[in-house]
Amino acid sequence: MKSASEAQKEAAEKLDEAANQAMSDSEKKDQQEEQQQQQNQQEQQQEEQKQEGEAPKDDASEEQMSETENDIKDILDQERKNQRRRLKLMRVKPVERDW
Repeated sequence: MKSASEAQKEAAEKLDEAANQAMSDSEKKDQQEEQQQQQNQQEQQQEEQKQEGEAPKDDASEEQMSETENDIKDILDQERKNQRRRLKLMRVKPVERDW
């Protein structure tokens, strides 16, 4: 009985470690994707400015709008990350009894 209990505890610890490793790997991928998106957005903005032939404008209203847009994008990105985490956690089913 005692050895079986120890084996179950060890198995549970290994499962926890594997789940944590999977989560950290997915978080790294999410961060890389987010960085790539930000780089693409910056490149697009630079291209648009070159095409328009305009220097970046310093109007307070435009600056405020860009800050608002950045805030909106940050919130949406955070929600997407949270949703991915919830979906990954839902795949792990809790055990009813630990015999």
